[in-house]
Amino acid sequence: MSPLPYVVPDHSTHLNVGILLLILKRMGVTPRGKWMLTNERLLVLLYLVKHPTMMAKLLRRFELPPPTLAVEDSHSVASIAVNVDALFDHEQLRYLLMYAASRNLIAVSYRKPEGFVYALSPTGSELASELTGDYFDKIDRYLTAAEQIRSHSTASLNAMLSEVLKGR
Repeated sequence: MSPLPYVVPDHSTHLNVGILLLILKRMGVTPRGKWMLTNERLLVLLYLVKHPTMMAKLLRRFELPPPTLAVEDSHSVASIAVNVDALFDHEQLRYLLMYAASRNLIAVSYRKPEGFVYALSPTGSELASELTGDYFDKIDRYLTAAEQIRSHSTASLNAMLSEVLKGR
């Protein structure tokens, strides 16, 4: 007897591409049109959206109001025993970006000091607008809270997140 297949949601390509599209929709381009999201910043935002208790702690460190957490997010094993592997999973991010680029969902540009930066393509923007439902609505709510840290540099985000992870 073979076991039933079970895909861990954190490893679902389509779910993660959906989250990536929502991040790019909400935070990819400033009101002035500057592309903001580099690989490092995308990793941090993907991590924070998937770990909203860490996002809440990080926002409190910056003295910003945290998002209202769903009960299942604030009372889960993941909120107690934090796994930081996803914060350093460059291969997974690379795969998601290549997948999205191959389907013409994202636009990519290269800026000398930062490296590659990303924004939604028109196709990606249309698809991101269609992502609805309880889970994607919750992700969008967390991204609304994360917009408050848009003006902080990636280095300051990483430093503050490191302090939060160390429990200081």
